[in-house]
Amino acid sequence: MALAGGLVVTHHTVPPTPGPLGVAGLFGVDIGAMLLTGMCLAVPCVIGIVLYAQWLDKKYPEFGQQAIKSQDELQVTYEQYLKEKEGKVLPSLTLSLLPILVPIVLIFCKAMLTTLATFEGFESLSSNPLVQGIGFIGTPIIALAISVLLAVYTLVPHLDRHATAERLEEGLQSAGIILLVTGAGGALGAVLRDSGAGNQLAEQIAGLPISPILIPFIVATLVRLIQGSGTVAMVTAASISAPILAQIPGVNMLLAAQAATMGSLFFGYFNDSLFWVVNRMMGISDVKQQMIVWSIPTTIAWAIGGTGVALLNLLFGSGGTWFDPVLPLLVLALIIWGVRRQPLGLPGPAPVRQP
Repeated sequence: MALAGGLVVTHHTVPPTPGPLGVAGLFGVDIGAMLLTGMCLAVPCVIGIVLYAQWLDKKYPEFGQQAIKSQDELQVTYEQYLKEKEGKVLPSLTLSLLPILVPIVLIFCKAMLTTLATFEGFESLSSNPLVQGIGFIGTPIIALAISVLLAVYTLVPHLDRHATAERLEEGLQSAGIILLVTGAGGALGAVLRDSGAGNQLAEQIAGLPISPILIPFIVATLVRLIQGSGTVAMVTAASISAPILAQIPGVNMLLAAQAATMGSLFFGYFNDSLFWVVNRMMGISDVKQQMIVWSIPTTIAWAIGGTGVALLNLLFGSGGTWFDPVLPLLVLALIIWGVRRQPLGLPGPAPVRQP
């Protein structure tokens, strides 16, 4: 659970995963700033999931026992894994991490140099050829293209050109729906902006008793609950709320973008693919146990992330109230209370046979 929690939080909040990249583009914020802010907000979310996993291991140790049916079966699985590994030529750890770390480092360096060039006394950095070169390769599209080339020429060098093209086509098929949703979201945002509907919506929302920063957070939460995909939820929320928030003065668009990504973590359940991956790996089939194992941890990350964004908005944004950071925690408490009221379907003790 702790491993899956770290994966899902960083996937939802830290570029260059496709969801945060699309959200950053729709809100018009710098990718490097999005990366740094997402990393800072992701840390307390992951810590919350780890602490919950430790508590759950003590409270319900039966969950872990269900994943391992017997020591003999575990030994057979381990031996089979070793046999399969002996027949494969695997890349080293360094080569395996290069396609992941290289684009992050390049984007980070570009963001740092761009920010440093705005300070007094460092204006000449922008005209430095080396800085300009780092700025070019640190552009998200170029950095990710370098990452793809590193993966092709280091991780699968034994594949021929035809096999490599097939693997790349599989990746394009998986990314197709993300590209479609991102493009449609951008088109919807342009319609709201050019038709004047965005201005009217902004005027109506400005009169509501909620902070503007909560708009993308609430929209992403609702879309996530309805259809399950975190990427679709955050991009949809960004496409709807970005043109509205652009008409409200003083809104910190970087924090608004993070609000959309955090809202997409809400209560992963049956329509979330990772929900089934985690529960099947742990061998859990009872509905309430499945929610305890995955729906509650994602909601914990959602509440911590939403609270973090709201607190940052109170410090560096505008239009925030002290009720903003309390709202996610109240929702989390209500969900935990509702789940705990349901009977827990743990297997009872085996009957004792009389001689």
